[in-house]
Amino acid sequence: MSQKEERVNRVEASLTPQQAVLLWMQEAHRFPNLSELARSLRGQPTSAFPLSRLQDQVVRAVVDATKGQPRPAASQALRQALRDTYFLYQLHVNANVGAGIAMGIWTWRVAALSERLQAMRVEDIFRSFVGHLALTIRMDMPYPLDPETAATVDAAIKHCVSTWDELHEDGTIATWVFDHLVKQGATEIPRGAFKYQGEKCIPTLGPHNENEVRACFRDGSQFERFRAGEDYSNGLANVTDAEFDAHYQSVVSGMLELTNSGQVQVGTVVRLETVPIPFLQEAPLVDGQWLDRHVVELAEWGAVLKMNGYRVAEDEEGHPLTTSRFLGGNGREADVQDNLLLAKTVADDLVKFPGRARKIDGRPYMHFEDYCAWQERRVAGDLPKMLCEGFVTSSWNTWVENRSSGGAATVAGVPVESLSCYIARHHYQVCLTGAEAMLDSRKGLLDDMRACHSDPDREAELRSDWKATAESLLVEMYSQRECFSLVSRKYYDGQQVLFTDAARDLGEMIGDAEELVGRFNSDFAKKTGSVIDLEALRFGAMRSASQVAASIVDVAKAEALIEVGDRATAFGLMERYL
Repeated sequence: MSQKEERVNRVEASLTPQQAVLLWMQEAHRFPNLSELARSLRGQPTSAFPLSRLQDQVVRAVVDATKGQPRPAASQALRQALRDTYFLYQLHVNANVGAGIAMGIWTWRVAALSERLQAMRVEDIFRSFVGHLALTIRMDMPYPLDPETAATVDAAIKHCVSTWDELHEDGTIATWVFDHLVKQGATEIPRGAFKYQGEKCIPTLGPHNENEVRACFRDGSQFERFRAGEDYSNGLANVTDAEFDAHYQSVVSGMLELTNSGQVQVGTVVRLETVPIPFLQEAPLVDGQWLDRHVVELAEWGAVLKMNGYRVAEDEEGHPLTTSRFLGGNGREADVQDNLLLAKTVADDLVKFPGRARKIDGRPYMHFEDYCAWQERRVAGDLPKMLCEGFVTSSWNTWVENRSSGGAATVAGVPVESLSCYIARHHYQVCLTGAEAMLDSRKGLLDDMRACHSDPDREAELRSDWKATAESLLVEMYSQRECFSLVSRKYYDGQQVLFTDAARDLGEMIGDAEELVGRFNSDFAKKTGSVIDLEALRFGAMRSASQVAASIVDVAKAEALIEVGDRATAFGLMERYL
């Protein structure tokens, strides 16, 4: 035997059980996994097998260390050393075998999560597509109208009035002023730096945009006034609210002067809430006094239904030319025949209207003041209070066109543009034989799309179930990883208990699961308002890792006790898990 071999034998003969196992682990972990280690032992004698080698080393070490000691003490020391050796070896094997089994199961669970997430994403894309298609159909597909209603809509478009309230609410004048000031050199505040709640400007600043927004302002005090929501709420960093309002009021005053001077025709609309067609609820008064007779007929019909206990159903169509559905107290829709009878009764009663009437462009109109004074009218309320002032849209457009020959038309130095009736963006078609069949077909198509587009309860259930499954899986993974870390620190002096393949595969599998969670958070967290917090899961797993570690340690201890013949203690140790 060489001197080197003798030195190795002397070293091995002096190792403690832990030192012997750690030395063996260094040798064993040169192989990537437990299977490769097992293959390397094929054809080897029993003495070359890990447990036999470790047992021989420990026996020699104990025998050398207990020479001259009483036999009972020596036997007890040997028994203790063998038990410790069996325990450390078996704990190592169990950890790697358990990790392999767990990762085999986790592989399928991660794959299932990935497939379910992909299915949810595809379904979400499909729902978005169907929703967009349904919206396109609702708004762009010509809406079926019977000839009388279509003629009424045509007349309302022709005599359209742009009200002052509408111009303020939809931001038309504000947009003209804003664009003008930007062309004059005003600095725009970046988009996303603020939002509006009602009419109040709420800055939305954070680390991602604060420096960019701050750089837009001349000095820090201006920026702080914006941050506090006290000024610069119109989106321009060098135009105060007072300055913007002054420009705005100058344009309004200039437009009022145009109507007062007769250059643009004054216009008036009346708000009739019982008209069952949203677009026609704001009916223009031609020459400020004539109200379309069919609009009155619709308003009277809606008023009769209301008096009979019907209410307007929630509009699922969303089209401004949709005729509202009316529901009775029992939740059932008004009977078609009853509706026709009521409509005929209303039409017959209007024939008896004693007030002034005339035809405009071949259509019958009623004098608004006379209708207000008619004692038989069913539309309740003080109708003169329902009037809104503005100007006739076509008259404004004519003025703009006449002033645009040499450039843009301006009011108070601010370029202005032509206006249009919003319904002009929505197409409609005249059904000469009646619109019922076309409306039924349209409704059926949209109902089918709505059924495909949204099932909130099912969507919420799928997302909640995916979230719960992913969280449960990640807690298991984090617990196992921390468990192996605890075992390595406590029993193997910090040396990794897992083979390199197992440690790598565990890390990659956790990474794959975390990537899926990232995609879930990105795609669905905004909709669900429930983000999967990986840090919270890791923290929670720390508490359960010690329990997982205790269980595999107890199993290894029990197996070691059985190896040294102490079955009763082993079974007693495992009783808590039965």
